Amino acid sequence: MVGGGRCGGAVIMLDSAGVRPSQLIASVGRSFGGGMRLSGKSLKQTVAFAATVLAPSVCRADAGAPMILLVWPGFWILLFPIIAVEAAVARRIFKVPWRKAFHISADANLTSTLIGIPLTWLVMFALEMLVGTGLWFGSRSLGSGEPPAWAGYAMLPLSAAWVSGEEAWAVPAAAAWLSVFFFLASVWIERWILTRRHSLPAEEVRRWSWQANILSYSVIEVLLLAVLGWTLIVK
Repeated sequence: MVGGGRCGGAVIMLDSAGVRPSQLIASVGRSFGGGMRLSGKSLKQTVAFAATVLAPSVCRADAGAPMILLVWPGFWILLFPIIAVEAAVARRIFKVPWRKAFHISADANLTSTLIGIPLTWLVMFALEMLVGTGLWFGSRSLGSGEPPAWAGYAMLPLSAAWVSGEEAWAVPAAAAWLSVFFFLASVWIERWILTRRHSLPAEEVRRWSWQANILSYSVIEVLLLAVLGWTLIVK
């Protein structure tokens, strides 16, 4: 996400509002801490903050799209096959009937798909915006104008939440990278759900959360990498 003119519009917006980063953070903090009683100046700063964080399309004309809009529907489409696959793992580990295994898998996967995926994306997007904006402010304070080229490459692991759409391969590449974090979030969330909602041994729950998600996400990663390879070959 960082590189070229990315987020230059966000920086200009903050500058035109007369907002330094420290002022912006303090203003937003006072706004929430003071029951949202905003003065004119505080309102100006808060609007600049909201526009910068919540409307990243101002960062670039070819801002692309948030990956959550592309990957989340896909996970809902794959939900039933994932539940079935992970139910088979639950039946083997927990030694329960198929009906109970499906109940366990459905409960865990519905929660992780409904809550875990968007929350994980939101964390990745916040990191992308915070680090990217920080690089821009740092570069401007040093008088270099734009972040160095190496900063763009260093930001690649954090840039999967929002892709520019300039290259066809960027979407499957970002989806494959995001799936790594979705996998880790699913392991934790599904373990948490089963520990609290089902009377199952903690060690078996831990084994199931890892083995079931490794199996399902391995298939997802293979599919995404196949699409990535196809886009690179076609290009």
